[in-house]
Amino acid sequence: MDILVFSDSHNMLSEMEKATGKHNIDRIIFLGDCVEDAEYLKKIFPQKTIMIIKGNNDLWSEYPEKIITEIEGHKIYCSHGHKERVKIDISLLKQSAKHENCDVALFGHTHFQKAEKEDGLLFLNPGSIGFSGNYAILSLEKNKLPNFSLF
Repeated sequence: MDILVFSDSHNMLSEMEKATGKHNIDRIIFLGDCVEDAEYLKKIFPQKTIMIIKGNNDLWSEYPEKIITEIEGHKIYCSHGHKERVKIDISLLKQSAKHENCDVALFGHTHFQKAEKEDGLLFLNPGSIGFSGNYAILSLEKNKLPNFSLF
């Protein structure tokens, strides 16, 4: 399963639309900061399953601040990252994801791409789709290690 991962669109929709139309993906995970952009994607790509997390600029939103989900046998921790203070370092994110027995942790907030593996856990930040056009594709298959591509 291929999952398109976006964060920090900040009302700049054109790159999200382009990336969604460009790739043959099964699902989208939006990691916050302007959830209304992800809601717009739901309207123009109604066939796509879109999971939405709220960020620090979405405080009014009813979306959750984090989601822990299982896809293709992989447990995934999804958070914008501001509550885990990822602009300082990702130690709180690591602690939270490990506590939940996740093997993938997705986060945003910093506007910079990051991919790091530690103790069998993949930490992935797609960067800012809004400001720099960055995003990630997370590829998951049962009984295989998670794989990813950064764009």
